[in-house]
Amino acid sequence: MNPYLIPPILALVGNALLGIYLIAKNPNSKVTYAFSILVLFLVGWSFSEIMMRSQSDAETALRWSKILYANVFFLPSAFLVLSYIYTGGKKRFWIFISYAVGLGFIPLLFTEHFVEDMEKISPWGYDVLVGRFFSYFVVVYLIVIAAGVSVLFHYYRKSSPLEGRRLKFMLIGFSIALFLIGITNLLSRIKDLPLPTTGSMFTLVATVTFAYGMIKHQLLIVPVREKSRTTIDARCGALCSSCNAYVDGLCPSCELGDASLRESCPIYRCSVEKGVLCNDCSSLFTCDIYREYAEQCPFATDRYRLKARNSYLWEDADHQSAFEIFRDYTLRGSFGLLITRDYPEKIVNKYQLPDVNIIWLSQIEGRENTVDPDNLPRLTHMVAQFIAKTPVSFVLLVGLEYLLVHNGFERVLKHLHMINDQIMTHSARFLAVVDPKTLDPKELSLLEREMHPLKEENLFKSPD
Repeated sequence: MNPYLIPPILALVGNALLGIYLIAKNPNSKVTYAFSILVLFLVGWSFSEIMMRSQSDAETALRWSKILYANVFFLPSAFLVLSYIYTGGKKRFWIFISYAVGLGFIPLLFTEHFVEDMEKISPWGYDVLVGRFFSYFVVVYLIVIAAGVSVLFHYYRKSSPLEGRRLKFMLIGFSIALFLIGITNLLSRIKDLPLPTTGSMFTLVATVTFAYGMIKHQLLIVPVREKSRTTIDARCGALCSSCNAYVDGLCPSCELGDASLRESCPIYRCSVEKGVLCNDCSSLFTCDIYREYAEQCPFATDRYRLKARNSYLWEDADHQSAFEIFRDYTLRGSFGLLITRDYPEKIVNKYQLPDVNIIWLSQIEGRENTVDPDNLPRLTHMVAQFIAKTPVSFVLLVGLEYLLVHNGFERVLKHLHMINDQIMTHSARFLAVVDPKTLDPKELSLLEREMHPLKEENLFKSPD
C-alpha cells in the first residue's frame, strides 16, 4: 500500500469515530445532527482522496476527484450551520442559504472550468489540475468559513466560563485545521506552490482537539440523564431540564455540570449551607445574594441578552418569539408576570410556560387576577408591586392594542412611563408586544423612545 495514503485513512477513521462517539453520547441534539453532517462530508472527502490517489488511470481518478470536491463544496456550509445551531440559531432560512452556497458549485464539476485535468505526482498519486473558476470557490470558501468563525467568536465573548472553555477548543481546532487546509489545498493550487494537496489529513487537528474537548469539557455533549429522573432543576430554582439551552446541548445544567463551577456560585453555596432550595426559603424575596447573583450563573448563557432595568418593544404581529424569550428567562430563574388579553390557561398550554403570575385583561368580574382594561391605575399598581416584591423579574405585556382601544394612546403611554420607571429601578425586564401596523408612525415613534425596539433581526443585539 502507498504509505502516503495513511494520512487520509487516519483522517477518515478519526472523523468517523468522532461522529459515532458524539451520536452515542448525545443522540437527540440538533447540534449533534449538524456536527454529524459536517463529519459526513469530511469522511466523504477523505475516502474520495484515498480512492483518487490509489487509481492507476487518470479517467477513474478524475471521477473520484469530482466526488471529492462535491464533499468539499459543502464543508464551509456545514461548518457555518454547525456554528449557527450551536449558538442558538433557529431560522431554517439561514440553514437553507448555507447549504445552497455549496450546492451552487456542483454544476461546475461537469465543466472543465473547475477541474481541467489530472496529473500524477510521485509518490502521492493522482492530483487535480484546477480551472479558472477554482479561485472563485476559494473566495466563497473563505467568506463562509469566516462567517462561521465570526458567529462562534461573538458567542464566545458572551459565554459563561464553562461554555467559553468548550468554545475555545472548537475555535482553536477549526482555525488551525482550516488554515493548514487552506494553505495546502487552496492557495497552493492558485499560486502553484510545491505543496502536496493532502488537506484532509489536517482535519485530524480539529478531530484531536474536538476529542479532547468532548472528553475533558463535554464539548457538544449534554450529560446523560438518569433514567429515574424526570427533571433536573438548580438549587436557585432554574428549571434546567426544560431550558432550551440544556435541551439543545448548550448547557450541562447546574446539577450535572462541572462541580468547581457549581460551587463557585454564591447562591449554590448559600442554599447548601442553609439546607434548603431557594424556592422554599422564607428569605427569598429579601435575599441580597439571590438578587445580586441570580443572573450570574456560571453555566448559563443569556442567548437573548436583554439587559435588566430595560424595557423592550416587540414589533411583530406574531407573538411566538416574544413568548420564547419570556419562557427562557423565567425557566432560568426570573419571576415572570404575563399580562394578556387571551385566556390564561390557553396561553400557558400553548407556549408551555412554567409557573408564572398572570394578569388577565378582561371585563369579567369576580375572577382573581383579572383587571378591567379601563382600569389602568390598578394594572400599573399590580405590576409595580410585583416588580418591587420579586428579586429578579420579567414582565410580558401581550395586549397593548387592547389597552389602546379602551384608553387611547396618550393615557396608555403615560402608564407605560410609570411601569418603565419601576423597571429602571429594579432588577427587572419589561417586554411589550405590539403589531406596528395598528399604530400610526408618530405613535410608534413615541413608544420606541420609551422602549428599545426589538425585532428578529436585532434580537441578539441588546442596546448599549
